[in-house]
Amino acid sequence: MMIKEVIVMITVTMSHQKARMSAFNDTVIEITGHAMNAPYGHDIVCAAVSVLYSAVANHITSSRVDDLDGKVTMVINSLDAGNQRLIETFTDTIQELSLQYPDNVQLIDGD
Repeated sequence: MMIKEVIVMITVTMSHQKARMSAFNDTVIEITGHAMNAPYGHDIVCAAVSVLYSAVANHITSSRVDDLDGKVTMVINSLDAGNQRLIETFTDTIQELSLQYPDNVQLIDGD
């Protein structure tokens, strides 16, 4: 039986990568880990990050989302005004969560 390792902190990495078919860079958001602020299913920190990420993923345009082995990745291909506002809101809110819960959430600039 394989035991899955649980990363005891949510790590959000924001970065940019060269787009394949464009002169512009893609924005990449990666989320790994679990906040472990409370028992599974009762963790408000994990819930906050999950709801925030889901809202952005559901409303952003020109993106690809992958959820593999405990790592969620969103690649945003277009930075129109709406997408830019969503990314700024996401980043600002994750930053605020990382200040309020420094043992549970960290934001990393992957560039």
